[in-house]
Amino acid sequence: MRRVLKKLTHLIRPNTTMVIINHGSNVTGELIYKQGYGGIAHKYKLFMFVDSSQAIGNVEISVETDNIDIMAFSCHKSLLGFTGVGALYFNNDIKINQIITGGTGIRSESDEIDLLEESDYETGTINMPGLLSLNYSLEFIENNQ
Repeated sequence: MRRVLKKLTHLIRPNTTMVIINHGSNVTGELIYKQGYGGIAHKYKLFMFVDSSQAIGNVEISVETDNIDIMAFSCHKSLLGFTGVGALYFNNDIKINQIITGGTGIRSESDEIDLLEESDYETGTINMPGLLSLNYSLEFIENNQ
């Protein structure tokens, strides 16, 4: 583990802003992400981004304990939901700047999205069947562990 952390440290450059890594491999079954990676990222004031699509639902993941700032995952793999639903988690300290706008979110009278509330990130028609499938899948997983 120390060797891997040292190798990660050597990959960081002055212009590095984020460390991005998969949590696990669906090919080998190996769990790749370790808490120490996020610790290294934070030591260098970098964001830690983890793609947990292959691991979530199979292993316990805590964004706080695991030092994860941003996490992406799909809901149709081990979370057992329908395809077409995924999530992108950001910790509360990260503010997202708009670079391209389109649509107006929930305020149709406005030409811009304010991004002041969670609902402002939900532009477009919500995939309600997909979200309901995820809800039932999470209940199933929780009740059968």
